[in-house]
Amino acid sequence: MTAVWENKDAFKGHVRAWAEKLGVNIRSLTVRPMKTKWASCTTEGRLTFNTQLLDMDRGIADYVIVHELLHFFGPQSRKALEEPDDGSSGRL
Repeated sequence: MTAVWENKDAFKGHVRAWAEKLGVNIRSLTVRPMKTKWASCTTEGRLTFNTQLLDMDRGIADYVIVHELLHFFGPQSRKALEEPDDGSSGRL
C-alpha cells in the first residue's frame, strides 16, 4: 500500500491544520509506533499518533485526528461526534 502522506512531517502539517481550524493549541506533536492505540492526548496539549495512520485512508485519519482534538473541548464534544442529532450512530 502506498502511503497517503509522504512522511511524518506531512502528516503533522495536516494535524496542525485541523488544530488551527478547531482553535486547539498543540504543545507537542509526535508520530510513533503504538501497540494498542491509534492516538492519545494529554491535558497539557501533547498529541501522539500511531505511525500506522500514515498508510490509512485520509478520511479515517481525519476522523482520528478530529476525535483527539475534540478531547480538548471536554467530554460533550466527543459525545457529539459519536451521536449525531439525526439519530444515526455516527460511528465508523
